Amino acid sequence: MPFLVLFIIAAAIIFFFNQNKGGCSNGVCSAGEDCYTCPADCKCSESEYCSAKERACVGQVCGDGRCSPAECSAGCLDDCSVSACCGNGACDAAIQENSNNCPLDCGLQSACGNGVCDSEENCFSCQNDCGCTEGEYCSAKEKECVKPTCGNKECEYFEKDCCIDCGCTDPGYVCDMNANECVFKEFTLSDDEVKEIVAGYFAGQGKTAESVTIMGPITWENKVGRNVMVSIKDQGWVSAAIVTEDGKVTEVET
Repeated sequence: MPFLVLFIIAAAIIFFFNQNKGGCSNGVCSAGEDCYTCPADCKCSESEYCSAKERACVGQVCGDGRCSPAECSAGCLDDCSVSACCGNGACDAAIQENSNNCPLDCGLQSACGNGVCDSEENCFSCQNDCGCTEGEYCSAKEKECVKPTCGNKECEYFEKDCCIDCGCTDPGYVCDMNANECVFKEFTLSDDEVKEIVAGYFAGQGKTAESVTIMGPITWENKVGRNVMVSIKDQGWVSAAIVTEDGKVTEVET
């Protein structure tokens, strides 16, 4: 009997010692342990969280100046911000987290206007995100930014000085392909041909052209021509006319 009593007392002492000895995960929140250093023994209630600053369980109260995990999802903007909540693994829309300000939680989503030229976007489908640099334009054919190339037989943006591809806009001018320069179109009729045409024109009116003076080049009705001054027999004034490259004569007022 005395031996049994001694055995029971010894067992009780060992049990008491094991229950109160230090060490995390022994089921007892002992002195020197807290929710931060040993959360297994020092658990917080559902309405609390473990403050890393205070090393203690504190209540989650919006407005107390401490951003708790639950307040991120609850949208407590008084305590929490995107920078405080980003990285918690949840895309907290309540505090305005999105793919732009927190891709770590929300993922980088493709959306025109998000300021990022994503792989499936281009300058044609989303000019806001994939704009071209100065001197480039967005090719509708290639769906990418390209620089215009003078001489590729395509009149592209920013090629106003490339008559090789875009031609000349001023009437009577043609492009010198070697110099890439708009020059006045060569008049193909000789002076003798011009005089013969003018004489025939006035002869059709019963008039005799005694002399024809050929002046400088002119553009008339989008055609290259020559100004001419004509002295008519028995007429007290000089007539003016324009002869275009197609042989047409037009009288004009002097």
